[in-house]
Amino acid sequence: YLCGSTAHQVPGKYASLLEQPLSEERSALIGIDLPRTFPKNAHFAQPHERERMRRVLHAYANHDPAVGYVQGMAFVAGALLFYMEEEDAFWMLCTMMHKYNYHNALIQDFPFVKLCLTQLTHLIKKFTPKLYERLHPGGREESIVPVEFFSGVFVALLSDCLPWDLFTRVWDSSFLEEWKTIF
Repeated sequence: YLCGSTAHQVPGKYASLLEQPLSEERSALIGIDLPRTFPKNAHFAQPHERERMRRVLHAYANHDPAVGYVQGMAFVAGALLFYMEEEDAFWMLCTMMHKYNYHNALIQDFPFVKLCLTQLTHLIKKFTPKLYERLHPGGREESIVPVEFFSGVFVALLSDCLPWDLFTRVWDSSFLEEWKTIF
C-alpha cells in the first residue's frame, strides 16, 4: 500500500485490541454511525460489512484512546474495507492517523481541522473572491457556511462528499503528497 502500513503491523495486536472491552459511550457512537455510513452503497448495507467496520473502529478506539472514535471515522474505515481485509484496514487507519497527521484532525477541539479551514478560507479568498464575498458578506470574518459542515468533510477525508472514483484518487495522491492534496 502506498502509505506503508504493512511495515507497522504487529502480529496479534489487532486480535488483542478486539478482545478488550470498549466503553459503552464509544460503542454506542460507533453503533449510531454505522447505518449512516455510505447509506446508498449496497456493499455497506450488508450486515457483515457493517460488522467489519465496527470491529476496525472498536480496535482503533482501544489502540488510540486520545482519539477513540469520532463521528465520521466510519467513512474512512469503510472506504479502506472496500479495498482490503479487515486487519489491513486497521493498520492502514493507524498509519493514516500518525504518519499523515489524521490523528491531529480528530483530537479534542479539532485544531488541525481549524487550521485546514483557515487555509481553505484563504485559498477561496485568493482564487475565488466572488465566492468568498458570498460566504463572508460585507467582509465579515465569520463564514455563513457552517464550520460543522466543513469539519465533517475533513474528518471523513472527503469520502462522504466526493464521487467514489474521485475521492480514491485524492487519497492515493495524499499518500504521496500528504495534506496539500486535499486543497
